[in-house]
Amino acid sequence: MSLFRGNKLAFTLIEISVSLFIIIIVVSLAVANYNTGYSGINLVSGQQSLFQNMKLAQSYALSYRSYNDALPAYWGIYLATSSSNFYFFADVNGNGVYDEGEADPFLGGRDIYLSVDTEISGFNPVTSAISVLFESGTGRMFVYDIGASAFDNNPWAIELKDKRVDLARLIVVEPPTNIDMQNCSCSDASLFCCSFCSAGDSCTIF
Repeated sequence: MSLFRGNKLAFTLIEISVSLFIIIIVVSLAVANYNTGYSGINLVSGQQSLFQNMKLAQSYALSYRSYNDALPAYWGIYLATSSSNFYFFADVNGNGVYDEGEADPFLGGRDIYLSVDTEISGFNPVTSAISVLFESGTGRMFVYDIGASAFDNNPWAIELKDKRVDLARLIVVEPPTNIDMQNCSCSDASLFCCSFCSAGDSCTIF
């Protein structure tokens, strides 16, 4: 005779609740890790796009690329804070600013959108917008601070950030020639600080 006659094996309500709780936690962690990884890939893609377009603008300047049958003073990239796009443009009048009609795709310019959920979160030094310019003929790089209405050829950091999570990447431009892609961090002393870092973090202030 079985010792288990009359006994029914079943999960109690508490056991079911605990199991569901564990499943929810595991799924939440998996989704969070997926979103973070996805955001990181998008940031790298946006950073590479901006870097490559800066190099292309420099190439256009070095090759005396014309725009609408005229040689522009500069080929450049216009960037504004909190924007998800930037302009690849020909600075025809040499004023350092993107003007309407200077990014015509049929003439060599373009309006370029960053990767999903990526935006230009800001600049260091702080300003509203800048143009990274390359002089026609020499390819020499200049930075025009649109907020100050002046050229400022000190080093600049351009931060690209994910809109949902605290992840960011940098493009560092150092006139007259250097353009570099960099990561940023709040906890690594060998890296520049991201904009969302706190005062006590161990990163390097730009």
